[in-house]
Amino acid sequence: MRTGDETVLVPTIAFDDPRVHLLDDIWLLAIFTVLLSIVLPWFISSFEVDLMHAATGLLALGAVHIAFTVVCAPHRPATVQRRRMLAVLHALGIGFLGYTWLHAGGVQNPMFLIVFALPIVSAVFISRFQPYAMAVLAVVVVSLASLAQSPELRWYVNGLSAGGSWIASLFGSDAGSTGGAPFPGFYALLRRLGAEVEIVP
Repeated sequence: MRTGDETVLVPTIAFDDPRVHLLDDIWLLAIFTVLLSIVLPWFISSFEVDLMHAATGLLALGAVHIAFTVVCAPHRPATVQRRRMLAVLHALGIGFLGYTWLHAGGVQNPMFLIVFALPIVSAVFISRFQPYAMAVLAVVVVSLASLAQSPELRWYVNGLSAGGSWIASLFGSDAGSTGGAPFPGFYALLRRLGAEVEIVP
């Protein structure tokens, strides 16, 4: 029997943040959108897909989703460390999206780029400035993947400035450092037809 001056300990109520569930659900939606943006364009245009590497990217995205579920568990307190962990997982997810896009058609599959909007939107639930950081990261990832896959784009970047030449040289010797044309077959055809073509590096 309790006395009147006895102290009763009340357990702390776990706060279940609904925004965290939205963050987790949007990443799950991103995985299904990746599948759709690979299968549908491939069925229509039959571009080349590296199934092994694309599947590896999807598995990595699934691991990111599981990590989100673990970090966002209701019994975990909303601390600064958890917010930083969510930001790191977000950045990793965007990197894995770029890796998957590179091996699922790349520049031949522009429909895939819609998927990058989902993690940018879901970053609103982490902090106010997180969407801007994730948008910049998405632009960098897409640009690097495009440069790695497109020799023509490397040729144009090489002609921009010394910095562009350095960036293009990171992706191989065919970056256009010799001042060659981006479409050598086109200029060879014109020369064969007798036209005078001036190539400006």
